[in-house]
Amino acid sequence: MKISNLIVLLLVCMFGSAQVVFAQDEVDHLALATTLAADGHFDRAKLALKSVNLEDKNLDKQNFHLVSGLVDLNTQDWKSAIKHFKLLIEGSEKKADTPVYFEYYAQALYGDGQYSAALRNVEKVGPAANKNPGIWLLKIDSLTKLKRNEEAWTSINSAEKYLPDDIRFVRIKVQFLLELGLFSSAAQAAEKLMKHPKATAEDALALGEGLRKGGALKGAILFLEGARIRFPEKGNTKMSALLAYCYAQDGKYLAAAELLSIAAEDDDKFRIESAEMYIKAGKMSQAMYQNGLVQEQKSKLRQRVAILVDLGQYEKISALYPRLKRLKVLEDDALRYAVAYAQFQTADLRASLVTLKGIKDSNYFDSATKLREIIIRCQKNETCLN
Repeated sequence: MKISNLIVLLLVCMFGSAQVVFAQDEVDHLALATTLAADGHFDRAKLALKSVNLEDKNLDKQNFHLVSGLVDLNTQDWKSAIKHFKLLIEGSEKKADTPVYFEYYAQALYGDGQYSAALRNVEKVGPAANKNPGIWLLKIDSLTKLKRNEEAWTSINSAEKYLPDDIRFVRIKVQFLLELGLFSSAAQAAEKLMKHPKATAEDALALGEGLRKGGALKGAILFLEGARIRFPEKGNTKMSALLAYCYAQDGKYLAAAELLSIAAEDDDKFRIESAEMYIKAGKMSQAMYQNGLVQEQKSKLRQRVAILVDLGQYEKISALYPRLKRLKVLEDDALRYAVAYAQFQTADLRASLVTLKGIKDSNYFDSATKLREIIIRCQKNETCLN
């Protein structure tokens, strides 16, 4: 997950239901809207606000703009929220109230994509912002979107300083480093994250995948090996599989195969991949064993044929023909050609010709034509070329 997507998700969690706690106004529709908003019925509150008489001299306009702005925030009507919070700030006589109003205003600007303006207004919140995780999230993501990476980095470190128990900023730091391609630094930050008491197996998986995708295979392998020890049960199946993919990408197929066979104990879908890795490692007996444990029959048979072809065991391939036909696996022309070739090798020439007739894929059509010509010569007692 990209850092911007991660922060937006966190912001939605933080600000998705902005608190609405106000004294009820004497105007019925405003009072009704306030109550509805406080109960989370923002769409209904928005309708009630449309019925407020703005010409009423007794209307508390500050309260109206505040409730309207918060309802707009929660319904993501950013431009309307911007209008109401701007009027709220301009009409505020109590300076003690304005910091939180600037916070709301910044949220609306951020939602509308006005990141520079959002940052300017966040600065007006004052010292209270330092202990507000939502403001830090908004600030970091705005700076990131504006590609002001140095300032974003400074903000991430500041957020960690003021909110040391909040694991989200450690996660963001690692993701930030990964996106910049600073894999060595990301690995070091990941180690710090893993020491956090709130770190999870999901964190380890995300970080390991980030390192792998970035090509930092050595770092990913080292990190995931440690994470498997830290989380011996929860998430261990996925972690074993991810570590296996790292080993496979690094050309260590046997290690990958063994890890996938462990993962397959909990999830059968890894059996096929385990067998495939054993094939690449040249361990055909282990590959055959893993293949034998696969529950899904079509995938199992496709791979079984591939293994038998590598072993040159054509009689066994020919013997599988009835099952392959019954399960409609022969619709795969690559497999159909392999079976036809095996039938040819076992001198079942008529069956081979019948099997070849079904091939339509241009990738195998020429090979099928050549094999058909050889079979016809053999049937005429000419020299068989195999």
